[in-house]
Amino acid sequence: MVVIMFLFAIAMISLMYMYWELHTRPFRPLQIAINARYPNSMPRVIGGKHKSHQPDSKPTLRMVIAVDFDPTDGLPRPPGTKPEDEDRLTLTDTMQVDPRVEEAYKTLLQLANENTDLSQYQVIEIFLEQRRPEKRSRTLFSTRPLQEWLTKYSVQLAASPGAQPAAPEATAPAVKP
Repeated sequence: MVVIMFLFAIAMISLMYMYWELHTRPFRPLQIAINARYPNSMPRVIGGKHKSHQPDSKPTLRMVIAVDFDPTDGLPRPPGTKPEDEDRLTLTDTMQVDPRVEEAYKTLLQLANENTDLSQYQVIEIFLEQRRPEKRSRTLFSTRPLQEWLTKYSVQLAASPGAQPAAPEATAPAVKP
């Protein structure tokens, strides 16, 4: 009986390892690049379709990092909430944010462009979290279509990482008459 329990435990650990490996492998280069640029940011990157069984589900890339500043500082709060209670705000185009927020968004988008095939995604979500001891985290997030992100931050969509450059077209040699 004890042997069966050990075999079951080994099987469960193996399944968890395989799931985690398959789930995070496509985004590992991006997570490593984000962590190199923002040490101790605990980056989490996931991609795919939320509610993939629905026909209007769009491929989404989500990046979440911890920052050392309050990304919601100075932003308007929903009516009836105290600033210490509100922990999550959605960035809109009319909001004036800290320049560090804009810099983080641009840098994350550039890193994603360099380390991931962004052409696979229609929507990009970026979350900036300030984790505060014994209090709620402060989170600012923005969800936009890929083209809107690229246009706003003047980023050119890169070729797929690891993709082979297109071969030059063969031309017929010039024939002298």
